[in-house]
Amino acid sequence: MIKELVEFGRRVTAGKSRALKEEHFAIVLVINEQGEFQRFITGDKQPIETEVITAKKGKARFLLDKCEEVLGLRDGGDVDKKHQLFMDKLELYRDVSELKPVFKFYEHQYENGLNQAKTEFVKIDKKNRSENITFMVGTTLLLKTKEIKDAIEKRFHEREKQLVNGRTCSICGTANTPVLDEPYGLVKMPKGQTAGCALVSFNEPAFESYG
Repeated sequence: MIKELVEFGRRVTAGKSRALKEEHFAIVLVINEQGEFQRFITGDKQPIETEVITAKKGKARFLLDKCEEVLGLRDGGDVDKKHQLFMDKLELYRDVSELKPVFKFYEHQYENGLNQAKTEFVKIDKKNRSENITFMVGTTLLLKTKEIKDAIEKRFHEREKQLVNGRTCSICGTANTPVLDEPYGLVKMPKGQTAGCALVSFNEPAFESYG
């Protein structure tokens, strides 16, 4: 939790968007303008900015996630629930023109799109299949385009406005950028559990007496 707060402070101090956070990917899913699958590009992990989300469990990232979410695959089998979370997130950006090839990839060019990508993905070295995947149309990484970043910003601020709804921050006392009562999720700690540790459980009834 402290590490994440420090990272957040650095982004704000540096004038970076609160809507974006640096994540890493090692697999690029390349499609053309018609949404047809072209190839996978694999390599070392690279940083890229994508949307900020809290408590990853039960959620999918926008345009960057594991094969379970992006392709609906895990160990050669289908994973419908996680893939649906990814598609639900994508649907929130239906009006963004630069995403038309991605929607075609999943919808209109099904055999030459998603199904072909699934077939080719299982050919990737197994040890690399657990890395994050992101989309490229032609030679353009979508998450690096201004239109996509602007769309992420817009939805971030719309959601924040809905969540705030007149509430004030329990730390600074203002409604500008409040710390909301949302569980952050598990945090990796030295000598902690492999899956992570829950440092703060303020959303549980047992902790409400602390105010």
